[in-house]
Amino acid sequence: MKFSAALLITIFLSLLFYGFGIATAQYKIFPYEFIKSAKKFFIGESDSYTPPRSYYYQHRKSFFDAFGQENYDVVMIGDSITDEAEWEDLFPSLKIANRGISGDTTDGIAERIDSIVSTSANKAFIMVGLNDFQRGDSVDAVFSRYQNIVNALLDNHTTVYIQSTILGGKNVSHLNHSITALNEQLKLFTETNSNLIYVDINKNLSRENLLNAKYSSDDIHLNAEGYRAWRESISQYMR
Repeated sequence: MKFSAALLITIFLSLLFYGFGIATAQYKIFPYEFIKSAKKFFIGESDSYTPPRSYYYQHRKSFFDAFGQENYDVVMIGDSITDEAEWEDLFPSLKIANRGISGDTTDGIAERIDSIVSTSANKAFIMVGLNDFQRGDSVDAVFSRYQNIVNALLDNHTTVYIQSTILGGKNVSHLNHSITALNEQLKLFTETNSNLIYVDINKNLSRENLLNAKYSSDDIHLNAEGYRAWRESISQYMR
């Protein structure tokens, strides 16, 4: 089968523009900010905009709503990085509720806060934020939602351990400026209440302001050694 020069050029340009579009979204290069601003102008999107929840989110939330009402020692709250850990294997002497959901964000956690509070855990460890920044949310918007989550936990007499949002590796390093700014605000926030403790887990997990490559194969999610380093960061607070 022979292809005309015009068709080959069309295919080439289509692939070129497709690749550029992916790179624009992934690395937020020009014209990402222009497109984002235009989208907000025409469809009214703002930092409070939330996309439809994934099937996995809906499934996990409904399961927690139905079966999560028990008395736990600790509840772990977050996104896929929390979700993928076997916390009771890491801390076998404790009854731990894993309330991480892959792909989750601060607004997603706020939406399911009842199934977190219902665990009646004395201690709550929270780590979230990277997915918020991946979709383009501002630091102030993420921090505001974070505060609401923490205050809901405090209202239920839970001691809250705010773990620093984990830095990304080299391929997602463009998010680390926002992550660092959020962590700075979170650290200051913990100084306002004696039932809030800030734990900098990046001390063990990062190197040169990046997630240590030996702890991840994709610059975001942790391997077994990464979870071992995380465990070392919080073990003193699990006693």
